Amino acid sequence: MTNNFEKPDLYTDVPLTTSGDGLDFAGAMKKLTKEWFKQHDACKDGYEWTLTRKDESAEYTLNELIRLEKYDWANWTICRIFNRKQKMQYAIFTAEQVIDIFEKKYPDDKRPREAIEAARKVLKNDTAENRLASAATAAYYYADKEMQNKILKYGFKLLKIKYEN
Repeated sequence: MTNNFEKPDLYTDVPLTTSGDGLDFAGAMKKLTKEWFKQHDACKDGYEWTLTRKDESAEYTLNELIRLEKYDWANWTICRIFNRKQKMQYAIFTAEQVIDIFEKKYPDDKRPREAIEAARKVLKNDTAENRLASAATAAYYYADKEMQNKILKYGFKLLKIKYEN
């Protein structure tokens, strides 16, 4: 699948450490213990599976999930291991992988692409202003015209400006 988002700098320039438990690529991989899965509210079946593992390392756990074709569990696990920046990169990358499918079906709808670009802006320059603009852009562009109008009215209300439409 092709896309217009080939910008590896956003994917390779990552400080590979996490805060809290999970992976710490600056040092050794930490263990994903049964307590870690419980703390992160793993589903009952997933938690029970973790009790059968031969090894608690993140590397073994994730590779074993892939081998067993438990892709949803692997995705769930990796998303809880990531730090904030990695989560953003992963979400952007994931959206980029399917944007072509959406755009083939809805060629005139630019909202998802604009939301991805807004998220990229936050990833590149993670300021409160960019985060707020990104969230507002994503929500606004996802909304239909009626909802966009409602959102704009609320914005006017916050600014204490009379909405004349």
